[in-house]
Amino acid sequence: MNQSSSLHEAKIRSKTLEARILTYGASLCELRLANIPYSLVLGFPDAKDYHMCSGHFGAIAGPVANRIAGGMATLDGKMLSFEKNENNLNTLHGGAVGTGRLVWSIAEQSKASVRLTLCLPDGYLGFPGPMRLSCHYHVTDTAELILSLTAEADQKSFCNLASHPYFCLDDTDDFRHHSLQIKASHYLPITDEKIPTGSIYSVSNTAFDYRNNRSLGSLISGEENPIDHCFCWSNEKSKAPNILRERATLTSNYSGISMTVMSDQPGLQFYTGHGIKDGLIGHDGKRYAPFSGLCLEAQALPDAPNQPHFPSIEITPDKPYHQQTRLCFSCA
Repeated sequence: MNQSSSLHEAKIRSKTLEARILTYGASLCELRLANIPYSLVLGFPDAKDYHMCSGHFGAIAGPVANRIAGGMATLDGKMLSFEKNENNLNTLHGGAVGTGRLVWSIAEQSKASVRLTLCLPDGYLGFPGPMRLSCHYHVTDTAELILSLTAEADQKSFCNLASHPYFCLDDTDDFRHHSLQIKASHYLPITDEKIPTGSIYSVSNTAFDYRNNRSLGSLISGEENPIDHCFCWSNEKSKAPNILRERATLTSNYSGISMTVMSDQPGLQFYTGHGIKDGLIGHDGKRYAPFSGLCLEAQALPDAPNQPHFPSIEITPDKPYHQQTRLCFSCA
C-alpha cells in the first residue's frame, strides 16, 4: 500500500457541530459543539502527529477491528493467516498498518458531510479482496454526528470496522467527572491476552453492569479495574438486523454535556483509555495521559471468525458490510 500520499483534512459543520476529519485513517480528529471552546474528542492539531501515536485516535480501525486470536481464522475451509501485531500473538485492528493507519481519499464533500474511500488489494494483511471501503461523516443541525461505513469485496472475506475516538466531554484532565450508562444485558469475558473466552455472560451482579447510570471516577482512582471489554445484547439475533438502537449515554457532570450512542451493531467496546501514552500534547496544548478519554466503539463481536456462535463478520460480493452509528449531543 502506498503511504506516501499527502495528508489532507476536511472540515464539516452545521449550526450545532463542527468536525475535522483527517485522511490518515479517516480519523475524526476534532469535534466541537457550538459555544463550547474545546474538542469533545482527543486529537492533535497537526496531522503529522498521528503518525507518531499508536492509540488509533479517532481512526476507522479495520479491516477487522479488535482482535483475532492467534492471527488465524478459517474461511470456507481454508486457514488464513494475519499479521500478529499484538505481542506477536494476536491480530489487533487488522494488523500494524490496518485501515486506521492508511491514507484514505476524499471522494465527496459538502458543507455538512464528507465521504472518504479506501481500496485494499487482494491479500492485504492476509484478507481476501480486493475490498472497497467507504466512510461517510455527516453533522446535523440537531447536534448529531452520523457515521456510515460500508465495505464491498470481490470474494468472500471478513470485515468488522470500528470508529475509535477517545471522548472527554469537558475540559478537565480526564473523565473522572463523567457518568456512563450502557444498555447491555451481557458482556464478553476475556483472557489475559484480551481475547474473548467464547462465553457470553450476564452483566448482573458484576462490575460490568452499567444498565443504570454509573460514575466513572472510581476507575481512575483505582477502586475499580480498567475496562477493555465488549458489551453485547444476547437477544440481538431475534430482532430485525441493522436497526439503529440506543446503546449508551455518556455525561459529564462538570460541563453538563451528554452524548448518546445509537448503533446497529451487536457489540460496543468500552475502553477506559488506560493505555494512552503519558505526555502526548493534543488540542489547545492539552497534555494527555492514561484515562484522558474513553472509547465507546460500535462493532461486531471480537474474534468472531473463531467463535462460530458469535454473529458472522463474513462478507461476500452479494453481501456487503454496512454500519451506522449516531452520536447525539445535548448540553444542560
